[in-house]
This record gives sequence, C-alpha cells and structure tokens, in this order.
Amino acid sequence: MICVCIVTCMQVHAQLNTGASLLKLQQDFESFEMHYCPVQNGRFAFEIKTAGKPAYFYMYSKKAIFNYLGFAEQGDSVTIDAVQLHNLKFSGTHAARFECVDKLRNSLRDFSMHHSVRINNLKIANKQRSQEIDIQDDKFSDTLAGLSLEILNKYKNKISKADYQLLRLKIMTGKANTQCAVFWNNWKEANTYPDSLERRQQLVDYYNKIKDPGKGCASYYKENVFEYIEYAIQKAKIELKIAANNQQPAPLEAVFKNLMGYPPPLRDVLVAAYLTHTRVNHNGSDYRACLQEALDFVQLPDYHGLLLQLKATSQAKLKGTPYFNFSLENDKGKMVTLNDLRGKVVFIDYWFTGCTACVFLNRKKPEIIEAFKEEPDMVFVSINVDNDKKVWLESIATGDYACAEDILLYTNGQGLEHPLIKYYMYNGFPEVVVLDREGKIFSAIPPRPGTKESNNKLIAMLKEELQKK
Repeated sequence: MICVCIVTCMQVHAQLNTGASLLKLQQDFESFEMHYCPVQNGRFAFEIKTAGKPAYFYMYSKKAIFNYLGFAEQGDSVTIDAVQLHNLKFSGTHAARFECVDKLRNSLRDFSMHHSVRINNLKIANKQRSQEIDIQDDKFSDTLAGLSLEILNKYKNKISKADYQLLRLKIMTGKANTQCAVFWNNWKEANTYPDSLERRQQLVDYYNKIKDPGKGCASYYKENVFEYIEYAIQKAKIELKIAANNQQPAPLEAVFKNLMGYPPPLRDVLVAAYLTHTRVNHNGSDYRACLQEALDFVQLPDYHGLLLQLKATSQAKLKGTPYFNFSLENDKGKMVTLNDLRGKVVFIDYWFTGCTACVFLNRKKPEIIEAFKEEPDMVFVSINVDNDKKVWLESIATGDYACAEDILLYTNGQGLEHPLIKYYMYNGFPEVVVLDREGKIFSAIPPRPGTKESNNKLIAMLKEELQKK
C-alpha cells in the first residue's frame, strides 16, 4: 500500500515485497528531486516539500512491481493500493484525479502495444509515389487523443475544473507535439528528392493545419503543462525554419525574440524554459546576451532566480575555466580529486541508474577508448549521481553504464545535491565534459559518443588537446 498525502509537503508510504523504490519529483521544467528509498520490512517512506503548484512525480520500484506517473497538488491525501503493476486502487481525497491519470497512462500503453504503427512515424513517400506524403501513421495520435478524451470526460464531474482543464491541455498538446515531430522528421528528408520544394510545401501545409492546443486556455494551465511549454518552443523554431526555408537550425536569438511575443507571465516561463533547455548547446556570446536581456524583464522570482543561476553556470562552463575541484569516492572506497588527474586529458560522463540514454552512450564509448588505448595521458571518468551506493555498485557490475577502462566515481551519496552537480546545474543525463591537462574546461559541450560522425569529431577533439604539452 502506498499513501500519498500532500498538504504543505508530500509524504509517501509504500508496502512492497522487495527491491528499492524511487521517486522523481518535478515542480517546473528545471528543478526536480530524486529519492532512492530502500525497502525495509516491505515498506518505504519519504517526504518532499511542494511549491504550491502541480508537482509531477514518478514512483517506481526497482524490480518493476510498482510504478505510477502523475501529478499532485497541495491538499492531496490519497492511498494507492499497489495490487499489481497495472492494477492500482485509489481512495481518499482527490483519489479520482489519481485514478484518472492512471487510466490515461494505461490507455496509452495498451493502445501502443496493439498497434504496429508508432507515434511520430510519418514518412515522406518514396520517389515512385510522386509528391504525396503518407499520413497514415499520423492517425495514431489522432485516435489516441480521442480515446484519452473519452476517459477524461468520464471523470469530468469527479475531478475539479482546474484538474480537468490541465489534463485536457496535456492530452491535446501531446497530439500537437506529435504533429510537430512529424514536421521535423520529414523536413530534412524532403531535401533528398528532386521535387524537394514541392515536398516542403506539403509539410508547410501540414504544419499550418496544426491547431494551437492552448487556444482559449488560461495562462495558468499553459504555464503548468510541460508539454505546452515544449510545444510553444517547437512552434517558434518551426516557423523560423519555414521562413528561412533551409536546413540550418534557427538562430538562438531569433527563437528568443519569437518567444518574447507571448504575454507575461507565460512569456517569462517560455523564455526561461528555452534558455534552460538550450544552454547545453548554446554557451557562446549570443546565449549570454539573450540571458542578460531576459534578466532585465523576467520578474517572476522563481524564474529570475533560475536565470541568475544560468548566468553563473554559463560563465563557469567557458573554455579555459578551472573545473570544480571535486573529491569523489571511487569503487574501491578511495577518494579521487581533480588534482589527481592533472597532466591528463579527461573525458567525463555523468549518469544515473535507469537512464537509457546513459546506457546508449556507454555502449558507444568503446570505440572512443580504443582510439586512445596507447595514450597514457588520456583518461575516461564515469561519475554516478545515484543516492544509494549499493545501487551504484550493482549498476557498474552490469557493464551497462561504465566501461572497464573508466575511473569509476560516485557523488558520495549526495546525488543531485552534491556541490559539483549543483554548481553546473547538471540535471539531464548523460552529461559529458572534456578537461585539459590543467584541469580546466576544454569543452563543456563536446560531441557525444554515438554516431560515426560524432565519434570522429570527439576523437579529433581529444587528439587535438593531447598534442598540447
């Protein structure tokens, strides 16, 4: 049994058979907390403060005997009986909303399992099919949205009007984001055909039919639906892409100016979200100029504070800036400091247990490591951000998250609260960075192990730095 009670904080108590539980709580697009809770005598418990707005959270057990994805608000008090993985029972105040969210999630899972088509899988027709675009797969998201609305409407009189509007916007924005993905997935491919101009025009016509899911919705709902924030940013990028009619990414400043056209306070949220999400890819003077401009007009305290953090982090990630002087435990229980690595070129990747993207990156690392097997001055460091040391050690033993050649380090049980992680605002993983021989940042956004192209670029970058004495 799992009890979730939210008044000024969230308290969770669970009854499970085995394994460890994890809760990830996200209260806006930037900040989240992660908690690993070992199960003792079949129970686990934790408490998290909330901020007076919808708090999205994901709870699951290590061996997948329980999971739940939803959102909670102040005043919630509900008991979740985890009968089976996909058979949860809810009771208590606001239980109807929790139940509705669970049914929506199960509907998505069941619908996906019984259809061979996948969301975002619209393909441009081949050369033999003239200039037509095959939009059969796009019916997937249409049908799914319809089914989801049917479920939601059954709860319309059982949940609050605000909850209904919030969930409806999430459903409709999910559909719109799928359509935006259709545009992106096919825009580049259109250039591979002789009739690329005609194909692009078809995609423009397709995009122009996408309805703004937030039309008529109060700003509050748009600000608190992550999917809508993503939609507004994608919309700005697509419109700039169409206007330029080329393959180059929309300039950061142009997207920034587009988002400034929204009325506040939604404008402030979108601008802060955009600068937060793009800081990994845009850490140059253009990014810092937009950041400074945003600081001049964003008034919401939470987001103004976030922008100040981003400004400090941006400066800290500049090439030639000394890296955070960490002291971390390795897999043998000994402490390793940044000073211990001086004289070496260092490639660092950060990860956590359960991160599929981290597993993918690790599977691509051997090619990079092989290129430097005869180079003693090149080292690879793996830093884990799990809260539970046992979880970390079990994960590295699988070989899924780190390579045998890696220096294996752990954030000493502090996880995302470790000063190193907070200093660079690392919260989306994997994160990678390259340090020079003096322990300074050579690249805060190096190419990641993955495709042949990115691997070649990364190898060339590392060799360039190694040549410096």
